[in-house]
Amino acid sequence: MYDPGADAARRYPHIRIHRRSLGGVDAAAVPARGLIFIERALDLTGWRCAVAHELVHLDLGHDACADEALEARQERRCTAEAARRLIPLGALLDALVWSHSISEAADELRVDQQTLCARLDTLDDQERGELERRVRQIGRCA
Repeated sequence: MYDPGADAARRYPHIRIHRRSLGGVDAAAVPARGLIFIERALDLTGWRCAVAHELVHLDLGHDACADEALEARQERRCTAEAARRLIPLGALLDALVWSHSISEAADELRVDQQTLCARLDTLDDQERGELERRVRQIGRCA
């Protein structure tokens, strides 16, 4: 399972992660100061998702952006990639097979519902095909 804290420590040892009240956002990276701020009220699941998201921003070299359209595209890309890192396809398939809701599957995967939905919304054709094969296989067993 992907551990964003360990990933940050390994690949960005100069970046420090601090928890603080952020007034409505889950996280913010300030690469020039070597900081990632994570909303203090987030639980461990929220922390994992927020740190993974901010690491993608660092990986892609994103800075603060005045262009709202560009910023929105960057956010969608980071959300999708963070979801991919946090939720490997095999784990996703396993969780979806037995869970009865998105909430239950998200809990099993140790991600928030937004991250799970982002992963589902951004499945590529091969992943979607694998999911459909798994569903058909389950249907034959019933």
